Amino acid sequence: MTAPLPLSALLSRVLLAFTADFEQASRLSLAVSANVLRVLDEDGLRVRDLPALTGVSKEAVAVSLGFLERHGYALVEPDPAAPRTRVARLTPLGLGARRKYPRILAEVETAWRRRLGGRAVSELRDALRAVTGAAADGEPCLSLGLRPPPDGWRAHPPYRALTARLLADPVAGLPQYPMVSHRGGFPDGS
Repeated sequence: MTAPLPLSALLSRVLLAFTADFEQASRLSLAVSANVLRVLDEDGLRVRDLPALTGVSKEAVAVSLGFLERHGYALVEPDPAAPRTRVARLTPLGLGARRKYPRILAEVETAWRRRLGGRAVSELRDALRAVTGAAADGEPCLSLGLRPPPDGWRAHPPYRALTARLLADPVAGLPQYPMVSHRGGFPDGS
């Protein structure tokens, strides 16, 4: 008899299946759509601000922006007000993709409700919301599993402030979809 899979493996399978369904309907990967495309607009954002806004590393932002730029979804150019600062903005094609992103998510979820049953999908959504909600003391539940050891490197400058922000609001500080580069997945590259 085989041992039951741990929760992390089961959730990974669900995420992979959802990703496959999403990517059948989209020209962009779910990782790029959920993290970088989601925060960009036509006005532009400073590239250096994107790791904090997306929850992914500088390297993951660079790879995502490179793909978006090569395929006509985004432009990365000097800021006219500060030429040494680079700004990323969506093109009309990128704006269309950003508008389409939540619709594709909804279509996949609707298809899953038909295929797997509405109750199963609702129970999964409710369970995930419970993990990202607040505990009885008001602290985000997700923070309980992210708290670093007090003498660890994340408890010291320059990482202390980033860690405190992440623990205060992990949903805002973490990627909307997991992305891990060769250096790691956190904005500080760990």
